[in-house]
Amino acid sequence: MGKELEQYVERYYAANETFSRNTRNAFVHLLEELGIELTRPQYFMLKTIQENEPCAISPLAEKMGVKPSAVTVMLDRLELSGYVYRRHDDQDRRIVLVQLTPKGFDALRKVDGARKEKLGQVLNRLEAEELRIFVQTYEKLARINFQS
Repeated sequence: MGKELEQYVERYYAANETFSRNTRNAFVHLLEELGIELTRPQYFMLKTIQENEPCAISPLAEKMGVKPSAVTVMLDRLELSGYVYRRHDDQDRRIVLVQLTPKGFDALRKVDGARKEKLGQVLNRLEAEELRIFVQTYEKLARINFQS
C-alpha cells in the first residue's frame, strides 16, 4: 500500500469511528426522546424479526450473529415489555416462532421515522453535489465484496 493510500485509510478509519460514535449516541438520545424503552440491540432484533416474520429463534440468532441462548434472553425482555410474542409452529411444535406485537410495530414505525428525519437533517448540511457523490460512493462501497 502506498503512503497516500495509507493516509486515506487512516483518515477513513478516524472519520468512520467518529461518525459511528455520533450515530450511536444520537440513536440512544432519540429512543429517550421518543420514550421508547429499547436498547440498540433490541431495536435491531425487532428490525430483524420484522424483516423475517414469523421468525424461528435459530435463524434469528444466525442473522444477528449471536448464540440462540442470547436471543432467548433478549426475547424474554422484549416479550415482557410487550414488543414481541412467541408461538409454536403449527407444523412442528418444537419450533418457536417470534412475531411483533402491535406495540412492536408501532415502536419501529416511530423510531424509523425519527431516524430518517435525523439523518435527513445531517445530510442536508451537505451541498447537493457533495450529497450525490457521497451516496453514490457509499453505494459503491456497499457493493464491494471484502472477502476477495
